[in-house]
Amino acid sequence: MLPGARPAADAAAALLLLVVGIVVAAGINLPFAPGFAIIVALTVPALASYPFWSELRNVTSWWRRPHVVMLAVSATTAVVVIVVAVLAVGRQIGGGDAAAQANWWADYAEHVSLPAIAALLASSGQPGWRLLGGLAAAVWIYLGAVATFVLTDDAGSWGTAGGLAGMGFGLTLGTICLRGDTAA
Repeated sequence: MLPGARPAADAAAALLLLVVGIVVAAGINLPFAPGFAIIVALTVPALASYPFWSELRNVTSWWRRPHVVMLAVSATTAVVVIVVAVLAVGRQIGGGDAAAQANWWADYAEHVSLPAIAALLASSGQPGWRLLGGLAAAVWIYLGAVATFVLTDDAGSWGTAGGLAGMGFGLTLGTICLRGDTAA
């Protein structure tokens, strides 16, 4: 970091992920688990006290020069994830199985959405994009491996094909981050 530089400049994408993550998590979980409000109540004050909110003022301009390949792959994955999340919320609303009674489908919808959002934010090429994208890549590789090799036939599993797709997305994302190409 340069002398006099603010560390917030390197954390803008991560800050936005936290904000979006809280909104997504609350929007999905609160209707099914009102107790989730305690987590929101503990998280929001800490987030609100962040001193460099001005770093998000220009968020709409972040995608003027995105990482085109990363954005295309992340957007495609996000569309698939939205479908998976909507199906999970539908199962949660149905409430007919043990997973729904424990609010696991709502958790699943939230947890599968956030790595896709992280990848989309990383594709903006903002400072810290490689770290954010690399962490998202690691999550996708892990989730894909679990779906492929451990929980292939379990309820909610992506199965072998979905697991391989998840690992492929993670490897693609990770490769882009490791190469460190500048935005197109």
